[in-house]
Amino acid sequence: MTVSYARATGSGLTNAGLTASSGQRLSVATARRIAIALVAAVSLAAALFMTQGDAAMKIAAADPDLARLLKAMTAIKAVLALGVTAAVGLRAGAPMGARWSVAYAGAVAAMWAGVGTMWRLQFTGVAAIAMHVGLFGAIILFFRDPAVERALAKALFRKTARRL
Repeated sequence: MTVSYARATGSGLTNAGLTASSGQRLSVATARRIAIALVAAVSLAAALFMTQGDAAMKIAAADPDLARLLKAMTAIKAVLALGVTAAVGLRAGAPMGARWSVAYAGAVAAMWAGVGTMWRLQFTGVAAIAMHVGLFGAIILFFRDPAVERALAKALFRKTARRL
């Protein structure tokens, strides 16, 4: 697949030659979803590979129950991060400006970097802060995003109209 870069304009990203190898054009929404998935994957990979496994072995040797507890909590946080990443991917399907795209990608990156670092049992305090900042950042973005507000209002209106 050959993908050329989308250029940023005042109103957001425009489709500036995103093409698949078959010649069909990729939509900006698809390109945004791919970018968000790549940001999440790179953040997780960087956190996993930049941290050393020595601390994990020391913690596991000193207190194996603590190591199992931390791994289980990290697995739960990974499920949360996966859910937020999926919600951001759904939001990326609708038009959004470049600032919103960067903010959502930053929230996803912080969450996955925190999860990856926590999984290696490195800097658990900093990792937990990064993960929670990403989680709460995404929640705040969802509440502040006008497109999400309009979609929720439509859904609420439809639900109310069905009851009448």
